[in-house]
Amino acid sequence: MTTKSNKPGDAATLRRQAEEKFAAKAGLPQKPDKPLSVEESQAALHELGVHQIELEMQNEELRRAQLELDTARERYFDLYDLAPVGYCTVSEEGLILESNLTMSELLGISKSVIVQSPLSRFIIKEDQDANYLHHKRLFAGDGKQDFDLRMLKTDGTVFWAHMAAVAAWDTEGTLVARVVLSDISGVIDARQRFESSFRNNPALMAISSIPEMKFLDVNAAFLTTMGYCREDVIGKTSIELDLFPDSVQQAKLGEQLQRDGHVEDCELYVRHKNGRLLTGLFSGVLINNDGQQFMLTVMLDITDRKQAEGKLRKSEERHRDIIRTSMDGYLRVDEKGFIRDVNETYCSMSGYGTQELLGMHISDLNINETQEASLRRIRELMKNGESRFESRHRRKNGSPFEIEVSVQYHPSEGGYFIVFLHDITRRKQAELALSESEHRFSSFMEHLPAIVFLKDSEGHALFVNKYMDDALGASQWLGKTMFEVFPNEFGAKLLADDMNVMKSGYQRFEQSFSHLDGSLHIYDVSKFVITRPGQEPLLGGVALDITERKSAEDKQRASEEKWHRLFDISPVGISVLAEQILAVIAQKLFARAVEDDKTEVFRLFKENHQRNVFNDRIGKGFRFRQLQGNLLAFGHIGSYSDTFGIRQRR
Repeated sequence: MTTKSNKPGDAATLRRQAEEKFAAKAGLPQKPDKPLSVEESQAALHELGVHQIELEMQNEELRRAQLELDTARERYFDLYDLAPVGYCTVSEEGLILESNLTMSELLGISKSVIVQSPLSRFIIKEDQDANYLHHKRLFAGDGKQDFDLRMLKTDGTVFWAHMAAVAAWDTEGTLVARVVLSDISGVIDARQRFESSFRNNPALMAISSIPEMKFLDVNAAFLTTMGYCREDVIGKTSIELDLFPDSVQQAKLGEQLQRDGHVEDCELYVRHKNGRLLTGLFSGVLINNDGQQFMLTVMLDITDRKQAEGKLRKSEERHRDIIRTSMDGYLRVDEKGFIRDVNETYCSMSGYGTQELLGMHISDLNINETQEASLRRIRELMKNGESRFESRHRRKNGSPFEIEVSVQYHPSEGGYFIVFLHDITRRKQAELALSESEHRFSSFMEHLPAIVFLKDSEGHALFVNKYMDDALGASQWLGKTMFEVFPNEFGAKLLADDMNVMKSGYQRFEQSFSHLDGSLHIYDVSKFVITRPGQEPLLGGVALDITERKSAEDKQRASEEKWHRLFDISPVGISVLAEQILAVIAQKLFARAVEDDKTEVFRLFKENHQRNVFNDRIGKGFRFRQLQGNLLAFGHIGSYSDTFGIRQRR
C-alpha cells in the first residue's frame, strides 16, 4: 500500500514544478509583465477555488480507490494464499515461480524456499515421467491437463495429489502454467477400500452401465456362485445371460430402481450357469461418477438359509406334533410364572381346559410352593438354565398328583421356560408298594431261622441275612468270594461249587460249618441261579440247620442196631408183628428162609392174606403178646406199627 509523505519541502517543490509546467504549457512567462486587474484577479481567484475543490474531490476519489485496491489485495491474499488447495505458477522449464501458503503446507516447505524450486523435486520418481508428459502436452497446446500422481513432502511422507494445469500468459508476456494441486489421499484410500471390499466381498456384487444395463465389472463371489468366468459376463446383460427366471419381477425391480434410486432386500430367484435356481437377497443403488450414471448391485446367496428355514419350519412342526401328542405334559411359562402354552396331555392330567390354564400362574397348580417360592425358583432357573425335580400338582377337582418336572430356560423372545411334566403317581405308588414289600422281606429275613444269601455271577457275596451273620459272622464276607474268606483249599472248593451251580442251575448238598461259638453245625444247602433279563444272573442260596435231625437219625440207627443185635443172638427164628411195630425184624435164620430179602418180607407182610394169617397167630398165642410188650419196652419203637397198617388188639 502507498502512504503520504509529511516532509516540509514537498509541497513547495511540488508547487514550483507545477508552475513551471503550467507556464511551459500555456506559453506564458513565469512572471507577468503587468499586474492583473481586480476583475481578472477575482475571476482567477474563482477559477483557482473551483479547481482546488475539484482537486480535493479527485484526491478523495484516489484515496477511496487506493482503499478498494488494498481491500481487493487482501481478498486476493485470502483467496490465493489461504485457499484450501495449492496454487502455483510453473515455468516451461518446470520451475515454481509463485505459490500460495497451502502449496507450501502440502509440500512441508516454506513459501520463500519453494519459489525457483523444480516441481519434479516434490514428485516421487515413479510418477515423474507422467508429470513430464502432461507438462509437455500443456505447453504444446493440448489444453487443460488433469491427472493424479504421488507427491513427496520434505519429511519423506508420500501422498496422493490431483493436479489440474492450464497454460496462461503472465504480465511480461511469458507462457506459464497455472497449477491447482489438491490432496486426494482420502479419496484414493476410499477408492482402494471400495475396490478391496468389492473384490473380496462374500456377497455377489456387480457394476452395470445405465441405460444399457451391461455388466462393467463383477467380483469373485459373483463368478464363483453363478458358475461363470469373467469373459462370460463383462459386456453382457442379465437378459443375455438369462440370470432371472421371473422376467416380470426383474422388470418391477428395474422400475423401482429407476424411480427411487435404490432397492433393498428383495428376494428373487437367479439361475446358475448350469440351470440350478438360487435364492438371492437383492439390493441396488444408482451412483454417479464424473457425470456418468452406473448401477451397483449386491446380492446375498440365501439358498442355504432358505433351505435351513424350511427344515426348521418342518422341525418346528414335528416338535409341535410331538408336544401335542406327547405322553408327558407340556407347559410354556414366561419369566413371571404365567402359563402361555399347554398341550392336551397336561389338560388331561390336570382336568383343566386349555383356555382355563392359559394365563394361570404356575403356583396355582403347584401344591408344594407359594407364589413367592415359585418366583424364587424361577430366578434360580434363570441363573442356572435348567433343572429336574419332583413336585405335586393339584387337579381341577382338588385331588393331588405326583409329577417329575424337567424345565429349561430360554432367554430369547423376552425369556421363557419349556417345562415337561411326567405323571409319576403310579410310580410313586409302586415305589411305596416296593418299599413296603422290601420292609416285609427285610423283616422276614430278619426272623427267618435259616441261612439266606445272594452272590453275583463271579461268586462275590451281595447279601446275607441276620441269621447267617449271627451264626457265621457273614457280614464280613460281603463283596468277597469264598476263596477270599476261607483257607485256600476249602475256599477254592466252595468257589468251584458256586461256579458249577452257575452252569448247572441247581445243586443240593449237606455242608458242615463251625459257628462263632465254636459249635459244629450241619446244613442242608440248596443253591440255585436267579436269572435277570438284560443283566448278569445271580446265585441264590438257602441253608437249613439239620444238626438236631442228624442227631436223632443217629440215635434211631443206634436203636435199630440194638434190635438187630438182640435178634441176631436169639436161638430160634422169629418175626414179631404188633400194632406198635411197623417194620419186621427178622433174625438171621428167618432171613435165610426168605433168601435174606427183607424187602420181600415187607411186601409179604403188607399183603392182606399174609396179614390175616399172622394176626390170627398173634391172637391165638398169648405168649407172643407178652413177648411183644417186652420187646416194645426194650426198643421204644411203637411208631412203626402204623406204617404197615397193623393195629394192636387188646
